[in-house]
Amino acid sequence: MNRDKSIKIRVSEDEFDRLKANCTGNQLAVWMREMCLGKQSRKRNPPPTVDPDLLRQLAAIGNNVNQLAKQVNSGQLGTGQVVQILASLDAIEQQLYALRTDHAG
Repeated sequence: MNRDKSIKIRVSEDEFDRLKANCTGNQLAVWMREMCLGKQSRKRNPPPTVDPDLLRQLAAIGNNVNQLAKQVNSGQLGTGQVVQILASLDAIEQQLYALRTDHAG
């Protein structure tokens, strides 16, 4: 949404302090817009905590998958090798889907 209009209002020191005290977010302008336009503030859930070792392992798997994709796309592999790699990638996809399903919040 393009917000190209501005509204300037003057408030007393006391009014400003009350506005800041009532503000439920970090930005007064966002809070005022939500209050005046009747929008509900979107509270984001914090991302789930993930074991750093798992993240490193997933990153390593991702790097290996990228290397395989590069080889397949290079055209330097024979048909049998490409079929073998695609079968491995399909197995990885199924395992990752199962992992995601098991750990979905």
